[in-house]
Amino acid sequence: MLKIGKALGKNLNLLYLAIVLLFSCTSSPEAHSQKVVVNQNVKEVGISVSQTSLHELALNPAGAFSSVDEKVRSAAVRVRTESGHGSGTYMEFRGFNVIFTASHIASVLGHKHIIEGVNEEVNAKVIYTDPIIDVAVLLLDYKMSTRTPMKYRPVKNISKIGKRIVYSGYPGDHSLLAIKGMVAGYEEYENNTFILLHSYGWFGCSGSGVYDERGRFVGVLWGIDVTQSPYGVQLIEDIIWVTPASAINEERIINGICRTEIETQECKRYFIKRMQGD
Repeated sequence: MLKIGKALGKNLNLLYLAIVLLFSCTSSPEAHSQKVVVNQNVKEVGISVSQTSLHELALNPAGAFSSVDEKVRSAAVRVRTESGHGSGTYMEFRGFNVIFTASHIASVLGHKHIIEGVNEEVNAKVIYTDPIIDVAVLLLDYKMSTRTPMKYRPVKNISKIGKRIVYSGYPGDHSLLAIKGMVAGYEEYENNTFILLHSYGWFGCSGSGVYDERGRFVGVLWGIDVTQSPYGVQLIEDIIWVTPASAINEERIINGICRTEIETQECKRYFIKRMQGD
């Protein structure tokens, strides 16, 4: 399935189209069903620039493959659906093994998906899904043996422009790819602020966890940009939409785990102790 969100600015000659992304099937993207969401109030958000990050980028534009890059790659998984796949990130969230992905990949609470590692398949149940910001979390039946989880360390405030990022995912029919980029700007869409990356994305990358150079969780990738040109609608695959980690409702994730794992009050006491120890 391919969902398309589009918005018209004040000047109706300028058409912003955001593809709520990157969900790959074995058939061509054109064969997928499409859902269109129209919003007439897309606004540019005020921007702050990380001068340090821009300086580091100038010194090392290619960017060596770091230990953080390797960890992000080692935590990447493929999330199987009935008609194709998306990507996701294996994380340790307050002592529990979970997968973060996009809501349009895993949209039904309680539904189980197959999570693929390296010659490994594990079941995971959807415990949190938010279609407005396009984020979902799945609880694994047990630990994965071929993937290493990232510790849940979210960026508390939205990442600054110029911040270098990395994610790993499964675009199209490719095997796992590690992809770098930087925060290019922000966009306000349906009363939520999203991060725009200058990077690369394609069908199948949706749901990938995006990280900064310190290994902090920046957010979940869900869309690529498209625009109206004199030649028609065109994909802008180097402008990528990401939901910031700060927009994700941790309380709802905790409630989802507690409904699945332990009697609710006992579970919440456990989480309180975990958070006090962090």
